[in-house]
Amino acid sequence: MPRIITAPFHPDLECRLADEVRSAKRDDPLRPLAILVPSHQLARRVKWLLAVEEGLTLLDVHVLTFHQLAVKVISDVRPEAMPHAVNPAFREQLLRSLVYRAIPGVDVFRDWTEMHGVWAGVWATIQDLKESGVETSVLMSAIDEGLLGGEDPTRLRAVLHLHDAVLQTDQALGIADESDLAVMAAACAGQSSFLCRMAATYYYGVYDLIQCQLDLFKAVSGASPTTGQSRLPLRAGFLRPPHAGPEHRRERNTCRGRERAAFVRLFRHGDAPAGPSRLPLRQHRQP
Repeated sequence: MPRIITAPFHPDLECRLADEVRSAKRDDPLRPLAILVPSHQLARRVKWLLAVEEGLTLLDVHVLTFHQLAVKVISDVRPEAMPHAVNPAFREQLLRSLVYRAIPGVDVFRDWTEMHGVWAGVWATIQDLKESGVETSVLMSAIDEGLLGGEDPTRLRAVLHLHDAVLQTDQALGIADESDLAVMAAACAGQSSFLCRMAATYYYGVYDLIQCQLDLFKAVSGASPTTGQSRLPLRAGFLRPPHAGPEHRRERNTCRGRERAAFVRLFRHGDAPAGPSRLPLRQHRQP
C-alpha cells in the first residue's frame, strides 16, 4: 500500500530519500528505481544529493519530472500517438483566432481580438478547466440553474464554448500541452514496460497536485501489481494528513513558510526493504 510521509522539506525528506535509495540498492546495485519530481530544478537537486553528497551509485535510477514521465510512458506504449507540444503563446494566438473566426457562442469576446494582453488570462481560465477534467455539460447545467453566484452567465458560457473548441482543435491538429500529456499517460501507464520493470517508484517533493497529475499518480501506483489497492490518500491542493487537527495547523504555522512535502513509496513486492530510519517522519496510511 502506498505510504505518505510528510516532513519539512529540508533536510528530513532529502535524508529519507537517500536512505530509501541506499536500502533498495544494498542487495542489488542494478535494481531499477524511478524518482519523480515536479520540476527540473528539483530533479537537478536530487541528482546532486544522491550522487555527490551521499555518494550513491545511480545505475538504472531514473530521475524524471512529471512531464518527462508522461512523455516516456506515451513513447513507450503509443509512440505513434505522441502529439506536438505547444506553449502558452501559441494557445493565446489560437484563442484569438477561434474568436476571430466567429465560432458559435463566443460573440462576447469579439471586441477583445485586438487586445493582446487579455488572452493570457482567458487561456489561464481554460487551462484550469482542462487540468481539472470537468465536463462542460455539467458546468452548463450549473450556469442554467444559477449555481455559480453572481458571475456573468453569458461570459461563462462563452469560456466553455472556447474550451470545447480548443479540445476539438487539439484533436484535429495533434497538439497538446503538459496537462494533456499527463491525461494520455494516465490512460496507458499500466501498459508501460518502463514502469512495470521498476522495483520501486518514488514521488518526491510533492505538495500540490492538479487533477490530471493526481490521476497520473494513481495510474503509476497501479502499474505494479501489489500497490494501489485502496484509494490513494492524495488530495488536489495542499497535502496534509487525514483528519488534520489544531496540532497540525500549529505545526504548519510554526514552519513560517517552510514547504511541506510528500514522499510516496510505491513498492512492487510487499513492504519496503529494511533500512535505517534516523528521522522522526510522520507516516500516514489511508484506511
